Amino acid sequence: MQPTTVATINFKGGVGKTTVTWCLANVAAATANYPTLLFGLILRHLKLRIEPFPVPTIGVFMNKAGYRTNTGLFRETRLYMDRCRAVCEESQKDGFNVHWLENYVPDRVDVKRAIHFGGWAQQYTSDFVNLFKAIEKIV
Repeated sequence: MQPTTVATINFKGGVGKTTVTWCLANVAAATANYPTLLFGLILRHLKLRIEPFPVPTIGVFMNKAGYRTNTGLFRETRLYMDRCRAVCEESQKDGFNVHWLENYVPDRVDVKRAIHFGGWAQQYTSDFVNLFKAIEKIV
């Protein structure tokens, strides 16, 4: 198996990068049976941004999606996701290998507590498995 790097990146703090990374690593190790190494890298200053070469394949998804069990995604969340999809499509036209992933991670306390309890919230396992499968398709 060829080693693959998957990075969860956002230059704003408090957006759930560590939680999503932890849950995806659990999915990779437990359900996909991939040898997995997880580490955290904190960039404290914007001038320390990493500019990878060659330009990587980029997958964009919605984290902390506003969601209600009985009605689905919030209207504002859907509008934001539509705008993100449009930006990804424009970036593809400019030659970037960027993909909008339809998968999202709901904004739920159980997801946020995942790291503290050593896994992921069981009721959201399918969300993370589906996100991981979408990531596998593009890398």
